[in-house]
Amino acid sequence: MFRLIPTFSVVMLLACTTTDDSKTTSTDDNINNTDTDTDTNTEDTETVTTPLSEQGQWAAQYHEDVSGIVQGEEEFNKLNALEDLVEKAEDNILKPWIISWKNGTFNEYQALFAENATNLNWAAGQITEQRDFSGIKELSWVIAEGSDSANQYLASFSSIEDFDLKVSFIEEQSDKILLTLEYDLRAIRTDSFRQQDRGHITITTDLDCKKILSMQASTMERMIAQRSPAFVDRTQEIGLGVLPIVDRKEAIRRGGYALVVADYDQDGMVDMLVGNY
Repeated sequence: MFRLIPTFSVVMLLACTTTDDSKTTSTDDNINNTDTDTDTNTEDTETVTTPLSEQGQWAAQYHEDVSGIVQGEEEFNKLNALEDLVEKAEDNILKPWIISWKNGTFNEYQALFAENATNLNWAAGQITEQRDFSGIKELSWVIAEGSDSANQYLASFSSIEDFDLKVSFIEEQSDKILLTLEYDLRAIRTDSFRQQDRGHITITTDLDCKKILSMQASTMERMIAQRSPAFVDRTQEIGLGVLPIVDRKEAIRRGGYALVVADYDQDGMVDMLVGNY
């Protein structure tokens, strides 16, 4: 006995079969295309590394060896830790100290000290003249511990020309950090004389190098110049304020124009020769 299947059912069956095949074929094509694109991208992003020369290999190995020593040796680890402390002290104490004195913001300087910290009586130091040579006085300067008088000390200057603090020694102790500083201040006094104060100051800070716990001064000296400055800027006076500039590319290629200072005509006076050819 035969069973009849309606025509539209056959058509639908064929249509479904055809659609599935098309999807399968399309998916396969997409996979193939993706593989091709992946291969292409891999080839595009592949980096070609040039082999190091013999000298380059030696330098790379040397760098690796030295880095291993610096990072691995106990003494170097201690040194690295001290260098970190110096950096903290510079950022938290020394730089703010320098800025506050140059700008006259004494509250910021006082804020660097911990509560009950010992300070220096800057304005009441003992000064002893050592010698007076050609208008320059050399004096020893002993600063005693006491209440802070930095404000009065700096008031004796009309301007601060330069002020610098450098760490010359550091030691980590159980409950504090000890630092020895090279102190160097150069200023113009209110009487127009020039003054330089220099020496060594020892401070202790907390373990984080954020607050000063104590301050002591040692081997301090002062120099006062009562004579006129040895150097006078006469650039404009003698007509050298503006020099003719010639576009000489060859001179620039060779490193720039030449400047020579010497007694060219042997008349006992120093001459200045500016070359632009």
